[in-house]
Amino acid sequence: YLKDQLIDHHSRSVTPLKTTDFDWVITVPAIWDARGKRMMREAAYMAGLLTESGGISEFTPISSSPLQVPDEVNPEKLSLALEPEAAALYSQETVAEQIKRQPLAAAITHPTEYMVIDAGGGTIDITAHVEVDGGIVVQNVPSGNAWGGTQVNEEFSKLLQEIVGDPGFKKFIASGDSTKNQAALIKILYDEFEEQKIFFGYGKTEEMAIEIPKKTEEMAIEIPKKTEEKAIEIPKKTEEIGIEIPKIFVKYYEKALVEGVKKMNGVDYDEDINDTLYIDKSVIESKLFGPVIQGIISCTLSAIEKIDNCPSTFYLVGAFGGCKYVHEQ
Repeated sequence: YLKDQLIDHHSRSVTPLKTTDFDWVITVPAIWDARGKRMMREAAYMAGLLTESGGISEFTPISSSPLQVPDEVNPEKLSLALEPEAAALYSQETVAEQIKRQPLAAAITHPTEYMVIDAGGGTIDITAHVEVDGGIVVQNVPSGNAWGGTQVNEEFSKLLQEIVGDPGFKKFIASGDSTKNQAALIKILYDEFEEQKIFFGYGKTEEMAIEIPKKTEEMAIEIPKKTEEKAIEIPKKTEEIGIEIPKIFVKYYEKALVEGVKKMNGVDYDEDINDTLYIDKSVIESKLFGPVIQGIISCTLSAIEKIDNCPSTFYLVGAFGGCKYVHEQ
């Protein structure tokens, strides 16, 4: 899709460009192995980035055999860049620009030794760099783990499963239209809860309030009339944030919700106020963010132990790295 948009845009220029006129750079997590990187290159060929026609048309089957040399066309036109290393270059350039514009107001001095902690949605990637003779040397083998931002959503899913007493929501999924039920779960865990996670991450709330309405089976996302893009509004400090959950979920689990919260400290369920599930700060920190933060800290400490000198500068980057709560912890 992105390639088609790019080519369509340039097709209207004075000198139309083809996909083969570009050098393509695709970023990948540092912890990916050779097979994962190979698959990304194959995906680029299958998307038509390197050839007008022909070339690689399918992924290499997964097997225990060594990878064969790929049959690539124009391989010099495609490069894979490790995400934390790309972030390191950007961060260093940003610091240099800040120092150049306002040397007294710059956040830090230009570091020559630094570590990049790339906290994305799926993975944590860590690399340590040192500048030598104008070049950059990577001090460690890129390391990381799978404690990215979506793991907070997974921890919320586990909490909800524990409350309703249905591991994996298997009974709920099998209770009717499985496709519709799975879509409802995805909406709860990876759309509605995502906004709530952002609110807490920015320090705008100390309690989560999850609304479970009964009046509608459909959920609507309101798009502000004054903009064509959906915006997430960060409110002033509040006591609660509401996430609407489809009626189909409440209808199936209503009794289980009432009984489940009675057995769990820090969680409350109010049937009279829009069927809202309340989760207080202590539970959010210990059960939702806690395991993920600990995973990031452990991975970072392990990376520091593997290099000769602990750097004085750490760049925390990535979507999850921008979370205020993660930064503070």
